[in-house]
Amino acid sequence: MADDSKDLAQLAKELQRRIEARRRASADETSTPMREDADAGAESPAGPACDLIESEGEYHLVIELPGVRAEDVSVTISGREVVVTAARRDDDSDGLKPVRVEQLGARRQRTVTLPGPVDPASLEHRLHGGLLEVKLGKA
Repeated sequence: MADDSKDLAQLAKELQRRIEARRRASADETSTPMREDADAGAESPAGPACDLIESEGEYHLVIELPGVRAEDVSVTISGREVVVTAARRDDDSDGLKPVRVEQLGARRQRTVTLPGPVDPASLEHRLHGGLLEVKLGKA
């Protein structure tokens, strides 16, 4: 019984260490994970992949949004933050009904803080093959 208590204490200590390491790592990141809206459910355990690429005069974001239609994507800019909101409709207009869905929930949002200022008028984005490509000119 004493060994079980010792093992449990070691496990709790290791779990706490990993949580703290994850908090420190996420505090260093420039983006926040994609999250479901409050009325859609709990926070997603892992948001879609997002790449931030910088060139001499532009920033490029590439975000995986499988199953989302272009008309259901919104990209807004506030200062250095880019906010991407995406919704996926699971309609049965083609006669198909989802049985199991592990991809995006009904509505998600991702905020990415850019390293420098941008020109909001330069915003361009397109959704192709489940990838959202966002291009912003530097200010």
